[in-house]
Amino acid sequence: MARYYEINEEGARIAHEANSMREFKAGSETEGYRAQVDEAYRMAEKQAERFPEAADKAYALADRFARKYAEWLNEGYRIDVMCPSILVSGGSNFPVRKKERQNARRALRAMECGR
Repeated sequence: MARYYEINEEGARIAHEANSMREFKAGSETEGYRAQVDEAYRMAEKQAERFPEAADKAYALADRFARKYAEWLNEGYRIDVMCPSILVSGGSNFPVRKKERQNARRALRAMECGR
C-alpha cells in the first residue's frame, strides 16, 4: 500500500564519490528511503485502526512524507555534488568560495527543515 517516489541513485552515487573514499553500495539510498516510508505507513495504519474516521488523513500524511522526503534526499545529493570534499579532491587549487556556497546552502536547508 505504500507509495514510493523516485530516489536519484546516480546522483547519490556521484555525491558519495565526491565526499567519501568508501565504495558506494548501489541501491542503498533507495533502500533506506523505503524503510523510512514503510515506517510512516505503519504509523498511518496504526492511526487508521484507532481512528477509522481519520484514515484518509493519516494515509495522505504518509504519502506527503514519502514525496517530501524523496525531494529532500534528492536535493541533498544535488548540493553534495556542487563541490567535492577537500579530502577527496586534494588541496591544490581547491575552490574555497564554491565550498563556502555549498556549506551555506546546506545550512539554509538545515534551517528550513528545523535541524
